[in-house]
Amino acid sequence: MYLSEAPMNTPWIQVSVDTQDVPNALRETAYAVEIGAEWIEVGTPLLTFAGIGAIADVSSAADGRTVVADFKALDGVAQYFKRAGELGAGVATVMAVANEASILKAIETGRENGVKIQVDLLGVPTHQLAARAKDLAAAGADYFLLHLAIDELLRNSEADPLEGLDEVVAATNVPVGPVVFSNEQGVEAVRRGASYVVIGYPFMGMEDPQRLLAGFADAVRNAGSR
Repeated sequence: MYLSEAPMNTPWIQVSVDTQDVPNALRETAYAVEIGAEWIEVGTPLLTFAGIGAIADVSSAADGRTVVADFKALDGVAQYFKRAGELGAGVATVMAVANEASILKAIETGRENGVKIQVDLLGVPTHQLAARAKDLAAAGADYFLLHLAIDELLRNSEADPLEGLDEVVAATNVPVGPVVFSNEQGVEAVRRGASYVVIGYPFMGMEDPQRLLAGFADAVRNAGSR
């Protein structure tokens, strides 16, 4: 297994596979492979509805790309991170608002099982992001995920998924990737220092998602090459 990252000046793309069943997950994984996404995420809905074995299913179809297990782990984390590594994940998520012991255990278990740690900053107030990022970077976080909750977006379409990005990018050298919902947001994220961007909703639910994802990937990569 390897972590398929692009060069430092080139953003990489994480495609979220958030469907509820394996057949649809394999279809969406194929889209991600087709557009050259470096990371493919086994989303929380897929893990919840289809079970942790979906990591192996996606990994087998990922054509060597890094598989991200989006556990959003909060407690009892060792069992998840150990099994994720066994099933083929190269990255797994723990929440920044989790107990400090859980975050440290996630990092420790990940190191033992070949899994890098993506810390999801969902729930951390914007004014605390820089300080929290510094603490988590010192603890050994490998990546940060800036994450606007989908429920918040659906309630408030004006919510900004890039809020806090500048603060986190400035606070540490750990790669930061926001979840975005449009080409424009992806391009803006890269211009503001994001190392990667995460996309799934709303493209996966629209007509011709593969075409939309391909356009997104081109826009983001072009922004990074400037």
